[in-house]
Amino acid sequence: MVIGYLCGRSREKTFTGSTGLSHKLVRKVYEHFKKEYGSVLCKDVRKGAKSDCPKVVGLAARWTAEVLLSEFGEGTLNGGQKRADTP
Repeated sequence: MVIGYLCGRSREKTFTGSTGLSHKLVRKVYEHFKKEYGSVLCKDVRKGAKSDCPKVVGLAARWTAEVLLSEFGEGTLNGGQKRADTP
């Protein structure tokens, strides 16, 4: 969700922007799941994680943060432009 929020399209009266970057970043998180659990399907992930869902959520958050920081650097968005609400 956070990748879509930061990199997805915006909507005022109509949708604007590109989904290319968000797809690229989501794909990287997807690849982490495939590498760790062999799948992105919940039933397979739960089996691979031995039903340790809090661990899966934590890893997903970590992977997402790493992907975003790798793409933008700390505190930046949209190719280096700082968000208005960050110092």
